[in-house]
Formats: sequence, C-alpha cells, structure tokens
Amino acid sequence: MSEQIRRDVWVALLDAERQVRYYSKLFEKYNRIRSGVDAVLILSGSLGLISLVAGLQPEIPVVCVFAGSLASIYSRWGNHASKVAHLYSICRDCASLERQWERLWSAVQSGLVDEADAVKKNHELQEQLHVVTAPARLIGLSINEDANQAAWSEAIQAKGGQYAES
Repeated sequence: MSEQIRRDVWVALLDAERQVRYYSKLFEKYNRIRSGVDAVLILSGSLGLISLVAGLQPEIPVVCVFAGSLASIYSRWGNHASKVAHLYSICRDCASLERQWERLWSAVQSGLVDEADAVKKNHELQEQLHVVTAPARLIGLSINEDANQAAWSEAIQAKGGQYAES
C-alpha cells in the first residue's frame, strides 16, 4: 500500500472524526437554545397563569405574555427545533461513516484491501459525507470557526497517535 493512499485514508478518517465532533457541538448548542426557549415559554405561561389566579399585580401577566411572545418569535425566527433535528441526523450519519473509515483504515493497515479498492472506498465515503452534511447548509448553518477549531484539536488528540504508530 502506498504511503499516499495510507495518508489519504488517514486524513479522511481524521476529518470524519472532526465532523462528528463539530456537528455534535452544534447539536448541543442548538439543543440548549431550544431548551432555553422552551423553558421561557413554560415559565412565562405558568407564572402568568399563577399571577392571574392568585390576583397578583397586573404587570406580572403582561411581562409574562411579553416574554413568552419574544421567546416564541425567537424560536420561529431561529428555527431551532428544525436545526436540532437535522443536526441529530447529521451527527448519527457522520458517526456511522467514521466507523466505516475506521474499518477501511484497519484494512489498509493490515493489507486486507488492495490500493484500488482502498481509493474507491475512500472516495465513496467522502461522497457520502458530503451528502450527509449537505442539510447543514440547507437549513442555513454557517461555519462556526470556534467549534470547528475545537473539533479539529479534539480529533487530532483522539486519533493522533494512531497514524504515527501504524
């Protein structure tokens, strides 16, 4: 197996690891936002209802309605529930592709695959990764450079020694 093919498969595996970590970070971010909006909606509705029933100051229900309205508008405008659903799917599919790249890497390392098949499989996986991550662009997610850099660092740390050792 040529060193170039080994390097190409290794870099693709490392990128797959980064993609899993990157989209997991985005999933966690948007899931926290969605949960926060849900919490504001629940709290504002509950506090508004309690204040009406308990006969508290009339400003409290007004503030609660205002807060709930803002949270609802923000939720719709940001489309967070849809982003969470798409990101969950992307994370799951990227993880599946990463496992396939790990199997390819093992086959390359042990000589169980010839060069042509390794190149073909690596290319197929890269195409699948492009398809799997396409919804992120379709739902309007831009690249988060901080999350991307952190994901690269974590991927290198997680996988770093494997290439050098093999």
